[in-house]
Amino acid sequence: MKKFAGFLSFGLFLLVTTLIQGQGRVVDTVNTVVYEKFKVPGDKQIVLTNIKDITFKSSLLDENQGFIKDIETAIQEPKTIKAGERGVMVRYQVEDVIEKTGNYFVKIEINYTDEKGRGNATAVYAVEVNYPTIASKLNIQPRYYPTEKVTFSFATVEFSNISGYSYSIEDASGGEIASGTGSVISLDDVLKNDTYVGRTFKIIGKYNGEPFDYKMIDKPDEVKTSIWEFSVSKPNLDEYVNWFPEDGKREKKELFISPLNENLLRFLYVYTGLSSDGNLVVIAPKITSLRVECNPAEFLTSRGGTTTSQGNFGYVILDLNQSYLDAMEFCDDAPVTLTFRFNTQYERNVERKYSATIVK
Repeated sequence: MKKFAGFLSFGLFLLVTTLIQGQGRVVDTVNTVVYEKFKVPGDKQIVLTNIKDITFKSSLLDENQGFIKDIETAIQEPKTIKAGERGVMVRYQVEDVIEKTGNYFVKIEINYTDEKGRGNATAVYAVEVNYPTIASKLNIQPRYYPTEKVTFSFATVEFSNISGYSYSIEDASGGEIASGTGSVISLDDVLKNDTYVGRTFKIIGKYNGEPFDYKMIDKPDEVKTSIWEFSVSKPNLDEYVNWFPEDGKREKKELFISPLNENLLRFLYVYTGLSSDGNLVVIAPKITSLRVECNPAEFLTSRGGTTTSQGNFGYVILDLNQSYLDAMEFCDDAPVTLTFRFNTQYERNVERKYSATIVK
């Protein structure tokens, strides 16, 4: 045991001697990233033995060793030494956070009194500050459709404080619509909100309360900021009908409709969109405030039609005037035009026009 204690004291004596002889010279290099707390020395402490009195002064220096600031946060054990006691072992380490990449220095100046008398030592450490690296590939798209499922993580390889991650989601005016803690973000609730369609949003990923610059693991030379924008696009309202659409986009065709076939009196609508990853997004429209105009007006009842939904489709179903049909002779025909106006969860005053020839 005495042999081990003697070896330990000799090793500590060599460490102090190295600091004293290397006054002002760089004794080690610490690698860190922006916004991450780092320690100097990095994986050990400055250790001095047989100390009766001691003071430390620590400074952060720029790449030319020009003064930037005093470093206030330090770990010192013991924190104080009582006067008159025998010399004790003192351990020392400083902590700091740097928000800009670059090359820095930490200078530690030591004034002490040990059992041999007064002395001083200076230790200079190089600190290389880089950007953190996002641990997994980010696949954030600039555009999403309602009801898409989107989850991603902006965790980095280097940031060690898991509870230091947070995020917020803001609209174009800067108003916060969602926030949370952690590095995993889900956009599901945003994309489920019908009122957000057609709007643009900003995701702000934060570490220790601030957005940060980062590199991608697959693109180490490209630096980005943890702020991402996306919009919620309105999907296309597609129709499946047996009547001729009077939209001016196709050559006029005469279609014949039997009022006895109920399927020919149903107009099907569905919202669709192709996501950025090539998947088809299908959403049932919620049709409300239906208004139907018909020529001749007596072809339909005063209500005109009804709406319903089934699966991914919204339906408009014509409400025929049976008296009008009864008055028609067998094999009689009559040209009919229809105009629908309605609202959905994504748009107002949708208008669709159709024509066909009714044959009894």
